[in-house]
Amino acid sequence: MQTNYLQNIRYKLQKRIRRLNGAGLNEFLFVLKQFWVFFESYPILTAVRDELLAKFPNASAEVEKRKPGQLVYGDTEEESAAIGYAVLKECASQTQPYSLATFMSPTPIGRPMLDTLRQAYLEPFYGYLDEHLDDRNFILYCLERYKRTCEWFERDRLFRIWSAETQRGEKLLALDLYRYLFEQGIEFHIEPWSASGEADMVAT
Repeated sequence: MQTNYLQNIRYKLQKRIRRLNGAGLNEFLFVLKQFWVFFESYPILTAVRDELLAKFPNASAEVEKRKPGQLVYGDTEEESAAIGYAVLKECASQTQPYSLATFMSPTPIGRPMLDTLRQAYLEPFYGYLDEHLDDRNFILYCLERYKRTCEWFERDRLFRIWSAETQRGEKLLALDLYRYLFEQGIEFHIEPWSASGEADMVAT
């Protein structure tokens, strides 16, 4: 299941990136705002973003202290991706297409300016997303979804499971999590239970 899910996310992401790459000045800002709504609606994408920003927590500050029209680059591809995210996020907060000129070097307003923005910021950020949209992030997404599911719908049922047999409650709750991950199509195995009743290891 995770393979199909990741392929579907990649397809949706690529489609929106193509729209951004093909947009002219008048529609680029509108398309960028739509992209951000899509991006924030998928926890698996925001998980990749959060991991990136954890590596480069000063990316937004670097963007904020730049001079108007000054391009900002990272020393590595990953840092450039973090800076790209910060610039695109700030661009999406603008209200007029011509406001995007403040993020660019002195290039003519129009297609050349947008091409510079896409090459300097959109391409590194999208490249990072695409390369890190993998099974590990899918598992993190499933764990976050399981957490929300438990908080919203399963709290009483899980509490009854734990209360009915408190000595084995932790094991029973762990089995419920394993069942959920298995139903999502994640392949893993659980080592045989030890004499103490605890799992020796869980492998994914």
